[in-house]
Amino acid sequence: RYLEQPELSAKFDITLYVNETSENVGLTLLYNTALFQEARMADLLQQYHLLLQQIVDNPARVLSEYALVTERARTVLPDPSARLSKQWQGTIFERLDQWAAAQPDQPAVIDPNVLWTYQELSANSNRLARFLQSCGIQKGDVVAIYGQRNAALVCAILGVHKAGAATLILDPVYPSARLQQYIDATEPAGWLTFTQGDAPAAEVQTRAARFAARCQLALPNAPRAVAQTLAAYSAEPCAVMVGPDDLASITFTSGSTGQPKGVLGRHGSLSHFYPWMTQRFALTSADRFSLLSGLAHDPLQRDIFTALWVGAQIHVPDGVALWQPGYLPRWLAAQQITVAHLIPSMVHVLALESSETQLPALRQALFVGESLTQQHVRQVRQLAPNVNIINLYGASETQRAVSYHVVPNIVPNGATDHAHRERPTQAQPKSQICLGVGMPGAQLLVLNARQQPAGIGELGELYMHSPHMALGYWRDAALTAQKFIPNPLGSGTLYRTGDLGRYLADGQVEFAGRGDQQVNVRGYRIELAEIEAALTALPDVRSAVVVATHKETAAQQIVGYCVANGAQTLEPRRIRDQLADKLPTHMTPAQIMVLPEIPLTPNGKIDYAALPAPNAASLHGERHRPPRDAVEQQLAQMWQQLLGVDPVGLDDNFFRLGGHSILAVQLFSQMRKEFGVDLNIGLLFRYPTLAELAAVIKETPVASAAPVANDAENLVCIQRGHAQQPAFFCVHGAGGHVMFMQEWKAYFTGWSIWGFESLHVDGFFDAEETVEQIAQNYIRNLQKVQPHGPYFLGGYSGGGILAYEMARQLQEDGEELDLLVLLDTYHPNIRSAPSDWPTRIKHIMQEPAQTLSRFMVDNVVHPLRRWYLLNRYVKRNLRVPIEYREPLLAYFFIQAKNQYVPKRAKPPVLLVRSQDVVSSYRHAGPLLGWDGMIDNLHVVEVPGNHFSLVKEPGIQFLAQALKNAYGQLVGAPQTEVQALESHSH
Repeated sequence: RYLEQPELSAKFDITLYVNETSENVGLTLLYNTALFQEARMADLLQQYHLLLQQIVDNPARVLSEYALVTERARTVLPDPSARLSKQWQGTIFERLDQWAAAQPDQPAVIDPNVLWTYQELSANSNRLARFLQSCGIQKGDVVAIYGQRNAALVCAILGVHKAGAATLILDPVYPSARLQQYIDATEPAGWLTFTQGDAPAAEVQTRAARFAARCQLALPNAPRAVAQTLAAYSAEPCAVMVGPDDLASITFTSGSTGQPKGVLGRHGSLSHFYPWMTQRFALTSADRFSLLSGLAHDPLQRDIFTALWVGAQIHVPDGVALWQPGYLPRWLAAQQITVAHLIPSMVHVLALESSETQLPALRQALFVGESLTQQHVRQVRQLAPNVNIINLYGASETQRAVSYHVVPNIVPNGATDHAHRERPTQAQPKSQICLGVGMPGAQLLVLNARQQPAGIGELGELYMHSPHMALGYWRDAALTAQKFIPNPLGSGTLYRTGDLGRYLADGQVEFAGRGDQQVNVRGYRIELAEIEAALTALPDVRSAVVVATHKETAAQQIVGYCVANGAQTLEPRRIRDQLADKLPTHMTPAQIMVLPEIPLTPNGKIDYAALPAPNAASLHGERHRPPRDAVEQQLAQMWQQLLGVDPVGLDDNFFRLGGHSILAVQLFSQMRKEFGVDLNIGLLFRYPTLAELAAVIKETPVASAAPVANDAENLVCIQRGHAQQPAFFCVHGAGGHVMFMQEWKAYFTGWSIWGFESLHVDGFFDAEETVEQIAQNYIRNLQKVQPHGPYFLGGYSGGGILAYEMARQLQEDGEELDLLVLLDTYHPNIRSAPSDWPTRIKHIMQEPAQTLSRFMVDNVVHPLRRWYLLNRYVKRNLRVPIEYREPLLAYFFIQAKNQYVPKRAKPPVLLVRSQDVVSSYRHAGPLLGWDGMIDNLHVVEVPGNHFSLVKEPGIQFLAQALKNAYGQLVGAPQTEVQALESHSH
């Protein structure tokens, strides 16, 4: 019985009083209401009563064999013997084709460079499927895709599925050795890459070609270019029947044996939950989804396929700019994203830069991959007041999240946990959001050590019960049998997650840590044993142990402890560098600590509690230099807080201490608040040590002061070359920065490359500046580096107009120019041509809401924002926040360009035009509007579009064109490319 006797008192949080009479035994429970809920205490008494009954009935049994599932609990807990629906919902690509027929012109995928409609995505994926079949690809084969964060990736995945094959997506950020492991394990019959983005390393390309010699293709990113590349193949669907148990993908995760394990994804699991999710979360074709997941991470499928199932748009961010401070919230707002799949780590990035950016359009935020806390929820709701937050739980082995919890709108404050290690398992913070309950067709079970249902509050292992899970592991029957077990309580299969948890009073599940050596770091599931195996494989390491650390003020980190082999001396930096060549970044230990021996308990097991806490001193030993002044001390404190390392010295490297892109964004946001400096996050790669970064801070003017001029302040040295080789000075595009030129180094060996950055990237603007004045200022800085000609000058996009005016002024002053290069630069009089009225009316009729929305953004929101920025910052000579600078730079440049009337110039000019021209600019003609303006004009066309022209891999074509033109027109050595077109006037 549950009794209330206020006259009793207790000195403890829970006290049980037993009152025995001649008729019965009464139980009275006193508890601290600040810690425990009444419903849970009632359950506890019932469980105690049930336990006593079982002891009386079967006194000889072991205590652990008694059940704690009460009659009331049976009404709220899932029944493991229940038969679950196996309904097959069809393939994702069939659903895509249905939408393509219903809404052919609806945008399907949009990245920073291109837009694909549903019709284009359907037709081109059909062409790709037929190409693969023509190469001999059959049902069940594996096709490797060297992934890039672009629109064509979606087409590649769908094309492989339509051919009946399975995808293996390789993420370029992984070490080459790791990618070769995946290729060797799966022996892919096909090999797909992309013309846009980084090319695979030579050894990866060679390894893939060994298995896929007859089936290789590099896909362009633009739909029209893909159609041209695959013009020989029909756009009609293939006659391949795909069923629910057919192989759809292989996704590699960390393995406890030291080798990664490949999860075999089924087609049935990909689509089963979408009809329910569509209804439960009101997903429609009007939604806009973001693609933010890692390319080789199974949530990528969720990002893509959920949107395609409902006929919505997928928006792909710029992979390079994604982790720049302020980019992510600004991009989410600009794209009006309504549904976002996130990991909790991203919340810190969003929250840091959200003071002037809100996300009113975001209505569904689905989290998975890491523990979601009440702090995360509060931060997201401050940023997106209309958002509905869902906590999901799943694994690569389930292919989809199989449980969910909709977070209530009012979240109470939760306690924070103190520092602890994740291994061995310890209690998690009470502020964590629960995992919820299984979706229809799935159950999230908590079973005890005997694989029997756990009672409410009883700690147990989490199992997933569903017919919609992966097929097992690639060529590993033993591991498949170990993790995918027959349901001991009924029919079907259970997947053992290795996670610990407990049922709450309402039947929802609370996460309670790991029961094995597996951890989650930034959404990636990692086997610590695999890292230990990689460490002990090094010749100088005798033994090793790896742990994941938690601190309430710092991000989770992986720390490796090593013992030297014999008399060898272990250098932590060298060990970490060796691991970085073999393991992905998220698996490389943030710190390596060298010990004389691994501490053991009296019974011979590893004594994790005796392992020393990680500290930066372990990296540099006797070389530790402490901070010397206030700036260095304050910066060191920031590092200590973010990285969980103490002490931090002048020579410590941010990345070697475990820093990564998410933490870098947080660091630079803190620096802006504490020091008043607004720096580009790319500086951290150039100045990664504490001493170097502190020096940059001390030399940078604070944000509240006007910028201080210095020698050639906007001329950035990208690469210093040989004196006898060309020195090329290139002006930025309309966005003002020169970050894209960093990729040029490998293609201009021996050349000196200088980039003109806008004088206003620091956030201070001059609204009245003209093209002539900008050119004059740039010449002044140019001549601080090279006082006299002959000059080799150029400009990208709108920067070519500035370079043109610079060349004209230089020649007017009597200076010589070897060559002026215009990189896809249109004459300033050329304007974007509007769509014809029939096309406009068609769009309005098909998408009235979206057309109105775009009209309001372009004609109301953007002008109002500019008015606010002009009056709030520019007119008062205050620094504009970083998230608004690039749009303002482009706006002011366009204003200046529209007033500019160019005069004839006489230097030899090379016009480099891109092959793929945006339809609204085709009226400019082959000379991009420069007809009759330039006496000595030469034209060369290179593959790609306006944006890919200056980035990898398009930069290789540009480099060849520049070298060839310089050789022909100036007389330097040249390389072979297409001939120049000469246009003299």
